[in-house]
Amino acid sequence: MSMKRAAMLLAGFAILTSPSASLGQSLESLVLDIQSTDDAVRLPSGNTLFGRLAAEYAQIVPLLVPLASSSVEQTRYDVTMLILGGAIMSESNQAVAAQNQATLIQLASDSSERVSVAAIETLSLLPDGTPATLSAALVGLSSNEAPKLAEVAVLALGRRQSATIAEVGALVVALASAPDSRVRSRAAYSLGELRIPDGGVVDALIDALADADASVRGRAVSALVKLGWYAMGAVPALQVSASTDADESVRSTASLAVTTLQSLDTDGDGMVDLADNCALTPNAAPDDCDSDGDGYGNACDADFNGDFLETGGDLGPFITAIGNNEIAADHNCDGLVSGGDIAPFIAELQDADQEPGPSGLACAGTSGCTP
Repeated sequence: MSMKRAAMLLAGFAILTSPSASLGQSLESLVLDIQSTDDAVRLPSGNTLFGRLAAEYAQIVPLLVPLASSSVEQTRYDVTMLILGGAIMSESNQAVAAQNQATLIQLASDSSERVSVAAIETLSLLPDGTPATLSAALVGLSSNEAPKLAEVAVLALGRRQSATIAEVGALVVALASAPDSRVRSRAAYSLGELRIPDGGVVDALIDALADADASVRGRAVSALVKLGWYAMGAVPALQVSASTDADESVRSTASLAVTTLQSLDTDGDGMVDLADNCALTPNAAPDDCDSDGDGYGNACDADFNGDFLETGGDLGPFITAIGNNEIAADHNCDGLVSGGDIAPFIAELQDADQEPGPSGLACAGTSGCTP
């Protein structure tokens, strides 16, 4: 949880500066009082509840559930603050966490924008709990017609510990089509924070370099840098931004982004990505051999049947190459064709993308490609 952001939220909680009610008052009585429209009744009781969160959080949480449907807006707002305060000051069990999340999801669609925003921000600061339920709520709110609601939902998606494809997709949509520039800017920021290159993210960020709003363009540049190797294809577009963007700050940021991306050595093997035939697999010389000369180093190339895919169809040709002592089967680049080549071959074969590489060489995938 971001303590800084939580503190900012709680700083606006009115009951913190009010007198306390009787410490001996029952929890049920206190909860009843915070539904009052009379501040002289509501504020002291709310302050007392807040003070008892650390010791009695598990008992207080169920009592807050009906308050989420209170006709008093301030009461509904106070519920979000009490949940946030309790999460900070005490350790809740799984049942309490699930109840809190259910209450906040209900409040996230509140008729009051103030309550909705507080609920969404509190949701984003709490542990994920039940990701599917929370995901659906945030994805739906990210396209809300109210700019402030969409903005905080988009930021909340960027704080997710393990974003889903649907969440990433919602951010891509927000970046491309949200009417409000603040929402588009926050979407670009969140995509950079998640550092997930799937789901058309890089293409969406490249498109955002042409956004009408300079803050969106600047956030898109920053997000592309955070994606590192996976944004290497954005270098030409960034070069255009660095020389032609109407905003001096964006030009400067884009120029720095180009320099950063071109100097990356993602796998830390001493070879910059753009000249590395295995950009994400350490294979410093002399382990950078490329026996078939296709621009993919042996260390990241398990394609032995020439279809530029790494599948079970490559196993037979590899075994044959081992049996015939073919140098192409020297997967670990030690100059020998032996049993020591089997483990790295299998590891590469099991790679999720089922393709050789990736290679930073522009000619990768063609015959005779060398650094």
